[in-house]
Amino acid sequence: MALLNTILTSYRIIWIFSVCCVMAMVALFFFSIGKSVDWGHNHLRRIWSSLILYGSFVRVRGVGLEKLDTSAQYIFIVNHKSEWDGYVFTHLIPFQWRGVVRGALITFPVVGKMAARTEQIFIPPQGGMDFLQKAAAPHFAQGRSLLMFPEGKRTQSATLDEFRSGAFVLSVASGVPILPVAVVEEKPAQMPGAFGRRMGYLTGEIRLAVGEILMPPKMRDAGKAAEKIRMQAHDAMLKLIREQTWRK
Repeated sequence: MALLNTILTSYRIIWIFSVCCVMAMVALFFFSIGKSVDWGHNHLRRIWSSLILYGSFVRVRGVGLEKLDTSAQYIFIVNHKSEWDGYVFTHLIPFQWRGVVRGALITFPVVGKMAARTEQIFIPPQGGMDFLQKAAAPHFAQGRSLLMFPEGKRTQSATLDEFRSGAFVLSVASGVPILPVAVVEEKPAQMPGAFGRRMGYLTGEIRLAVGEILMPPKMRDAGKAAEKIRMQAHDAMLKLIREQTWRK
């Protein structure tokens, strides 16, 4: 079993890196002939993510996607349990969005440079709420949504860690609603390994479940409003995860 795990992990690392390199060249070609970043996001991102998922033997299914209004604007919040979360979201959510990610990720080979080229928001270690609001403002002005992982890192608990305040302060300040999205694996891996966990496992199906829209509370105290919607979002996400978790 350990040998098979090592083989599958090695294959997936090579496959993901190869797909990223090829798709980066494809994207740069289209950018060079005048296609916009938004065009690339619309036409290339699902090809990129589907190649990675299906080539890695990962099956995905969306739940509640009919709730989405593609003419609207959201701050999507997603739980962060595994290395597949971002790929699944990218594959299934048909929006113009940009991700808010750790600044250190810009140093990743190929992926970091392409993320910067496609205008993802990198938050440096010293970056605070002022930095986030200034970075998000141009995207909101262009009608884009944002993707944020409010736990700040991969979940250490069995279900969900506490949420950081950034997404919710931003929602209150901008008026953009929060939309919880839960990613749940049929057979989650428990042991740490490559990329934070072992990649050499078969997840079964991965479900992406869309929750209900949470509007920022209209309160005089912005801090209390952000805390209120943070708690609402955590409860909503926990409910989604429990609803979609496979029963023994």
